[in-house]
Amino acid sequence: TEGVLRAQREGRPLLLYFHAVWSIACKELETKTFTDPRVRAASAPFVAISVDTTNDEDPQVEALMKKYNVAPLPTVILINRSGTEVKRFSAFVDPENLAAALTLSAEQPHDPPLLHGADRRRRPGRAR
Repeated sequence: TEGVLRAQREGRPLLLYFHAVWSIACKELETKTFTDPRVRAASAPFVAISVDTTNDEDPQVEALMKKYNVAPLPTVILINRSGTEVKRFSAFVDPENLAAALTLSAEQPHDPPLLHGADRRRRPGRAR
């Protein structure tokens, strides 16, 4: 999607939110969690994508749900700058926990590096 490409192009983390109009937990997440000032501040670095799955027979919706293995709703997925999923919530999440997860996810610049020396390769002519 356009949002995923934007996150990649700008080197920003991604917040994916899958929801449906019939979901009470989704409505609660939208009114109690996403409106909280802590969550709003912590989500600022993210490219946010909201996916309305109400019509789950729509081929595009179905493909996205399958790609991100979404079930049940709501599902919130946090993806770091390198495209790695770092956190997933598959139910209502309170503002404190989402803000903390957003902060940790945003601080991850890329996948964790290998430990120093963990990828040493044997060089020709050098004995160990």
